[in-house]
Amino acid sequence: MGKPIKVFKVGAVEAAIFENQTAKGTMKNMVLSKRYKTAEGELKSTNSFGASDIPKASLALSKAYEYLLMGNGAEEEPVDL
Repeated sequence: MGKPIKVFKVGAVEAAIFENQTAKGTMKNMVLSKRYKTAEGELKSTNSFGASDIPKASLALSKAYEYLLMGNGAEEEPVDL
C-alpha cells in the first residue's frame, strides 16, 4: 500500500484515504485503524476498537466521507481533530 493522500486523526484513531489505479480509472478507498504502542514501545496498528474509540472512529469516518463526497484530491498534511 502506498502513501495515503489524506489522513484524518482523532486521538489514536485514523481514517486514511488512498488512491488506486484501476482499469476503470482512479478509485479512492479508506482504511480505518487505531495506533498503539506495545509494552516494548513498538508502534503498531489494529482494526479492533474499544467502546471509547467508537466516537473517535465515527468522527474520523464522517470526515473521510465528507472529503470523498466533496471531491477533494489535493495531497495535504494529516488532519488532527
